[in-house]
Amino acid sequence: MPDRHLMSGTQTGQTIWHRASAAAVADGPQTVLAVFTGRVTFANGEQGDYAGVETILMGDRAEPFSGTHTFLLADGSTCRQSFDGGVTRRVGDDRVSGTGEWRIISATGRFEGLDGGGPFTWSIEGDTYHAEFRAELDLT
Repeated sequence: MPDRHLMSGTQTGQTIWHRASAAAVADGPQTVLAVFTGRVTFANGEQGDYAGVETILMGDRAEPFSGTHTFLLADGSTCRQSFDGGVTRRVGDDRVSGTGEWRIISATGRFEGLDGGGPFTWSIEGDTYHAEFRAELDLT
């Protein structure tokens, strides 16, 4: 039986690579690609690793982002997720936070049988990332 506690918790990580494009028009938005990795701690106390990639449209207006990441448990169970959202607060270029939604794309092992997604909140200070997520899942 799928463990719903594996789909709520916190993530901490680091941006390990990013690249920004030049703005297509003067004072227009930039496209930023980022690769990140870190640890995830689930509501049941279990920990795992994650890695992912995202695209962010940085500008003066709403700054949307989207991407994917994969959770990996020590036993080899994986959960691949998509996410999207937007920046809701900016204090300089190195202190940013926002909200979003995540959704399961595929799952193996102990994640298998979980379906759905839910909301998350996140913040970045420098290259350090922190997120809190919770499940709004259907069990199949």
